[in-house]
Amino acid sequence: MNSAIQCLSSIPILTEWAMQRKPPLKCSNVIDVYISLVQAMWSGRNHCFTPRDLKIFVSRVAPLFTDYGQQDSHEFMNSFLNAVENVDPNSFIVDIFRITTESKTICQKHQHIDMINETTTFLSLPLSEIESCNLTSIPLEDLIREFSQENDLNGTYYCHQCNDYTPARQKTTIISPLPRVLIIQLKRFPFDNSNKKIDTLVQYKLEYKNLLSNNDKYKLSAVSLHSGSLFGGHYTTIARNYRTKKWYRFDDSHVIEIDNKNVTVPFIAQQAYVLIYLKEDN
Repeated sequence: MNSAIQCLSSIPILTEWAMQRKPPLKCSNVIDVYISLVQAMWSGRNHCFTPRDLKIFVSRVAPLFTDYGQQDSHEFMNSFLNAVENVDPNSFIVDIFRITTESKTICQKHQHIDMINETTTFLSLPLSEIESCNLTSIPLEDLIREFSQENDLNGTYYCHQCNDYTPARQKTTIISPLPRVLIIQLKRFPFDNSNKKIDTLVQYKLEYKNLLSNNDKYKLSAVSLHSGSLFGGHYTTIARNYRTKKWYRFDDSHVIEIDNKNVTVPFIAQQAYVLIYLKEDN
């Protein structure tokens, strides 16, 4: 929870929005609870703050957070956004994260095309496993490029125009409007019953131009890190304070300042699990 919340807290437009709200007299929903939490975190009056109420409200839509077992930082972030959307589908909180993708499936028999648009709040990128001993890295932009490549579908596809099962190819494209805040999940935990974690080093930058399109600019705001394995691990966060412009590492109730040169070093990049990028206006 701490790792996810610190990532969200580093987003200037989200934190400023929460700080400008009238303090809730009674927290009747997850949005009120989050506003109250952000105001407590940024008040300067607390060394640390326990987000009990946020846990309670999120667990109502995601029961796996009911107890105190070890869970997933990205899953908490996603469950929080789902809880907000249940309260207000048009909430500012959810709107800034929306990613619209266009999925095109091409029937190989008669080249018929099916188009579907979908909306989500994060970009999930699969990873291939690379031996970590030689520190071979995969650039983040290559993963995004692979996400948008046209690929053969496994098995056969039922084409409604052919009225038959045929081989097909599929391509996913991120379309406008681009998200103001881009959440990227690096899929380090494959669902293949192997209990393995993929420790591939993903090399990411503090700033990107043309990351999702030919005319965009994104700047890194926070990284949720995971150390350890599926059997026992620990989440921390490195995040940029948008007021002081300094980077900090958050480890439960401990906070230390770090040099921005250390944000992308291999030791950190190999633990990177969730990346938060902010869209800059051109």
